[in-house]
Amino acid sequence: MNRRQLLQLGGAVGPAMLLSRSVQAADAELVVGSNVGAPPFAFKQGDTYSGFDVEVWDEVAKGLNRTWRLQPMEFGALIPALQTHNIDVIVSQLFIKPERRQVIDFSDPYYKSGLIALTRIDNTTIYSAGDLAGKHLGTETGTVAVGYIKEHIKDATLEQLPSINNALLALEGNTRRNHQPREPREDELAASSHKLFSSPTDHRIF
Repeated sequence: MNRRQLLQLGGAVGPAMLLSRSVQAADAELVVGSNVGAPPFAFKQGDTYSGFDVEVWDEVAKGLNRTWRLQPMEFGALIPALQTHNIDVIVSQLFIKPERRQVIDFSDPYYKSGLIALTRIDNTTIYSAGDLAGKHLGTETGTVAVGYIKEHIKDATLEQLPSINNALLALEGNTRRNHQPREPREDELAASSHKLFSSPTDHRIF
């Protein structure tokens, strides 16, 4: 089973399935990197990992008759690990970007998404993307929010954090005025932290 055959079987699944330029021998166990702090796509449930991405990949692996193990990683470490062959596959929600296509192979997209911003529920000044100018913003390392802020948010102070949870904790402590995570987790995050964050429905700005 070569890399192209693996890509074709994974291709109907979505952008969560990304492959390095080479794939191990057909009898080797595949190492699958994932950011598992991102329900409903990938998360730890008891002693096992679950979520949409994980379950879909499991079906792909069964179709390939391949064994695999999941390697939890911070989001920003996924692509470098794939490039250095420390993992064979990424199973995690990633935007398809031209620069990423230069070094990794994406499957076909399965989810259309975008960016939103979360603020503390007591916020009275941030209601649009323009209101973020000059603010102190926190986001997860390696996400498309990093590029968006650098390109579109004037004079913002950007702090990249290792996980969404780190950004949320910083926002809770009021050390960041705003948090720009990647979708589609935000409805769940706002619901679970309703005393801290404005609803994405009311304050969707991207």
